[in-house]
Amino acid sequence: MKTITFTCETITPMFLSGADQNTPELRPPSIKGALRFWWRAMNGHLSLEELKKQESLIFGGTEPAQRSRVVITCPKDRNFLKPSTKSKFPEHKGNYPLSRNTPVNILNYLAYGAYDYREGFTHGFFDEKQKFEICLRFTDETKVDEVIKAFVLMCYVGGLGSKSRNGFGKIKIITAIENKGDKTTDITQNLPKWKDLLKNTNSKSKFTSLSNSELLFGAKEVAKGDYDKALKVIGDAYIFARKNMGDGHTYNTRRYIAAPITQDINAFLERHSKSYFLFLDKENDGYRGYILFLPYQYVSDISSENLKKDKSVPNDAVTKYNAATQKFNQKLQEKLNLVTL
Repeated sequence: MKTITFTCETITPMFLSGADQNTPELRPPSIKGALRFWWRAMNGHLSLEELKKQESLIFGGTEPAQRSRVVITCPKDRNFLKPSTKSKFPEHKGNYPLSRNTPVNILNYLAYGAYDYREGFTHGFFDEKQKFEICLRFTDETKVDEVIKAFVLMCYVGGLGSKSRNGFGKIKIITAIENKGDKTTDITQNLPKWKDLLKNTNSKSKFTSLSNSELLFGAKEVAKGDYDKALKVIGDAYIFARKNMGDGHTYNTRRYIAAPITQDINAFLERHSKSYFLFLDKENDGYRGYILFLPYQYVSDISSENLKKDKSVPNDAVTKYNAATQKFNQKLQEKLNLVTL
């Protein structure tokens, strides 16, 4: 039986908790859920039937009942994550949507949901620069490499907890120690690089996954100092693209980026998260921000299960979806560099 112990460090504040959202908690079920997501993202070439079959073999399933071949633990005696006592984020003012021309903190905006403009933080969280351990124990070693790759993507690109697509809950892997029997091996230097894992030649699938259509945008400069300066750069770029979709507050175009939009009473699309992932990577004495675009065939046809049956669906929904994401990406490129993968 093989065990890999990852010593990690939070890069950005992490909103991770159980039922009590005021009490942050490092939870194996949350980690496994994020691992499943990024494993699926790596396997967009599989049919949905085969995807579910392979996923159940690795992570366990109910139909048919199968035990997980990877067991996740967070040793309490080696985890020193302490709940944050901060009452606010570092200040980075700007004029953003929903601010009604009143400058708001970009970090508050990106954390909206876990942060309320009137009440402050609505979720407890862990601060950045805290170290902790995650142990993966494999009862079957046939899929170890796949799980490790998914773990790397989860840490750097995905993150843990609420608002992870907006740059929070990002993690840096410091060491990876493999134990098998009496043998202990440091495999840190052998871990795959997240940029290498993004390289993919598959076509777009019907769910969020890596493909030959993905795009990576990177900040033009490394932001010196703490995480907040780098997160502001990509946050500003994301907001710039969002404000320049060309339809103001009618939401005719923005609905294709993410839904629901509460003000969009005529929405015909079912709920879906945006295809953009904001994250940071440590570089020397600072951080560089990135935005990853992972397109998928969300609006594949007007009879798709992702379209509300009780709403009038435009015949050119696919064309409008493609046009919306293309324009959004063009606006991102005005502020960020397009990174070659």
